[in-house]
Amino acid sequence: MGEFGTRLREAREQQGITLAQVEGVTRIRRVFLQALEEERYDELPAAVYARAFVRSYARFLGLDPEEMLAAFQEAAGRSQAATAPRVLNEPLLRRPVKGAWTGIFRGFTIVMVFALLGLWGYSYFYLGVNPWPIEIALPSWWPIKAVSPTATPTPSPTPRGVGATATLAPTATPTPTVYETVTETLVSLATATREPTQAPSPSPTSSLSPTPISGIRVEAEVLADTYVAARSDGQLTFEGILEKGDNRVWIAQEAISLRVGNAAGIKLVVNGVAVAPLGQAGEVATVEYTLNNLPKP
Repeated sequence: MGEFGTRLREAREQQGITLAQVEGVTRIRRVFLQALEEERYDELPAAVYARAFVRSYARFLGLDPEEMLAAFQEAAGRSQAATAPRVLNEPLLRRPVKGAWTGIFRGFTIVMVFALLGLWGYSYFYLGVNPWPIEIALPSWWPIKAVSPTATPTPSPTPRGVGATATLAPTATPTPTVYETVTETLVSLATATREPTQAPSPSPTSSLSPTPISGIRVEAEVLADTYVAARSDGQLTFEGILEKGDNRVWIAQEAISLRVGNAAGIKLVVNGVAVAPLGQAGEVATVEYTLNNLPKP
């Protein structure tokens, strides 16, 4: 295992995080995470997806995404150079064959078509991503047209004329709908019972002091990307990566516990009192606030 995979695995194990937890938060399949840590690059999907996996995994572990991406590209390049096939120096054919270029062009076209179809099928059915979200516009001469739903016109009565055999039935008088009947009833009741309104008397101003905060309230300001797992009264309320600039609030009645992957990347305010930094950059910190150990101003 090289330096790139070792850094990923050590950063994950230092924070006590399993591959299953990483898969649940980042939505990256576990086989791809293991391939990155063990530097088995031939088991990764296309390069564009592999680079996205490296950025997401590094951001989850609190590492620099661009630094880890550069290390991945360097390690992957060395791996591909070591396994590159040997190229013959001499041509296989001494003399040009009649019609050879036509066969080569046809073969190349067939290979490209199957390759594109395979890439689309792999991305759509295996990775769940549509690589070419293209909407096809039908030309004006296309015989099939989209028909928008329209109201069916009511046929008008045909005037009685000479030789007419059909007899028109008299049109029934429409009855008022339930909505109109209820509306008229409410309007009549409001008109009959309307009385002059009196201005409400001013209520006496309360002189009581504001009620103190009950329970525990933790406000978090994210200074750098970091992994956070929060529990309120023993229940897991959040687990994932918070990015720089995010703000979160957790409220509980008895206890709030936080596990932070980057101790210097978060600033906490507990019940209106700012607390000291939890630790250094990259350090894993776990804190718990209860009704007995709340910080004092």
